[in-house]
Amino acid sequence: MFEKILVPLDGSELAERALAPAFTLAQQAEGGVLLLRVAVPQSLLASSRPVYADYGVTLPAQTSAEAQTEAEIYLRTTRQDRAPRGLSVWLEVQSGGVAEAIVDTAADIRNTAKLTREHTEPGAPASAGPIA
Repeated sequence: MFEKILVPLDGSELAERALAPAFTLAQQAEGGVLLLRVAVPQSLLASSRPVYADYGVTLPAQTSAEAQTEAEIYLRTTRQDRAPRGLSVWLEVQSGGVAEAIVDTAADIRNTAKLTREHTEPGAPASAGPIA
């Protein structure tokens, strides 16, 4: 079936609604869950008094390191508070584009599963492409 279920989280209640079904499926499949958070520094829109028009200036409210630390704390707390005991739950924090990070992580999981299956199941079909 599958070994890991990817659950991207952004801190919203809507995203966290995926946790319970993911945990249930992972337990039934005797797999695990990978919680992913992309660390995106928050910014502020500060008003300014430009000469010609009413433009705003975006100022960083958080450094990349602060965003990384906040994401790590969020994932650890989420695992501690929400994950069932005994279930394998991995945490991963990435930076960069959110969509790209999710797609890349899903591809990594898929490729890892292929590699594992090919090396543990005699006669398993070879993958269609290279394994990263």
